[in-house]
Amino acid sequence: MKSLSINALLPSMLQEFSGLAVNPKAVPTEEQIVRLTTLKMGAANSALAAELGISAVGAAIGACVGELDEMHLRNLGWLLEMLGEISGSARHIEHEAIHYLRMAKTDQ
Repeated sequence: MKSLSINALLPSMLQEFSGLAVNPKAVPTEEQIVRLTTLKMGAANSALAAELGISAVGAAIGACVGELDEMHLRNLGWLLEMLGEISGSARHIEHEAIHYLRMAKTDQ
């Protein structure tokens, strides 16, 4: 079985908004605009939190050079990997939402 990542918990923009993805002349419905706006804001907030976490973990590792054992360093590495994955995925969702919102010609 393939190991699933945090991405398995996130919405698939292509799947959820396939009608918009395949038709450049499509216009999002009011319901889709609300969903896209929510996704855009939530994704931006999540990405920022993950990016701040990466920065904090990096600072902590730098401050603790020589004091952390191998197990803790390994766990911090896994944490950084996941935070980076969350940030990248969230930014992708944010940018896709912005793209689809532009199709509605809104100021979202």
